[in-house]
Amino acid sequence: MAAFIPAGVFLLFALSPEAVFGWPSKLVLAAVGVIILANGVAVFFEEGLHWSLSDDPNRYQLLYDLGLRTAPPARP
Repeated sequence: MAAFIPAGVFLLFALSPEAVFGWPSKLVLAAVGVIILANGVAVFFEEGLHWSLSDDPNRYQLLYDLGLRTAPPARP
């Protein structure tokens, strides 16, 4: 949580018209981009090739759809 405040400040300065992108701003923009990309990949693995995501996903549906994982046996 503490990382959001400096990231917001750096982004605020990076988006001003007279700003010159320094290494801190580029680093924060890269970190935000990596987090967004990782989140998108995780959601894609959870959703699989379906249009909607279940309310409480408990597995990576894409791996089951591609046959890389099999469903566990049903409990008696």
